[in-house]
Amino acid sequence: MNFDPVEQELLALLPGQFSIAMVSVIKSNQVPGSATGIMDLIAEDQGITWVNDEEQKKAISQQRAWVLLWYPTTTGVNLSVAAASLQACIDAATAFGSTSANDPLGTP
Repeated sequence: MNFDPVEQELLALLPGQFSIAMVSVIKSNQVPGSATGIMDLIAEDQGITWVNDEEQKKAISQQRAWVLLWYPTTTGVNLSVAAASLQACIDAATAFGSTSANDPLGTP
């Protein structure tokens, strides 16, 4: 079976027997650059972590964000990241796999 590079990166995030990954794109029709639109749709109290401040600012200016929710090894533990691009979400998730901390951003 042939997968494109993005599919290959997503599949690499799923080492467990019961691994799951879900990708969402969220768009707001608020005025571009308005923090209320996209921030109302993606809140940290929902367990979603922004990849970094720069990605959050880009998403606000575009009024569009990508969210990657994945269960790396089991359906019992999930991690979620948001960014202005799908690639930034995948990169953060990949970094998680190479860190020892249970943190999608690899922060100490």
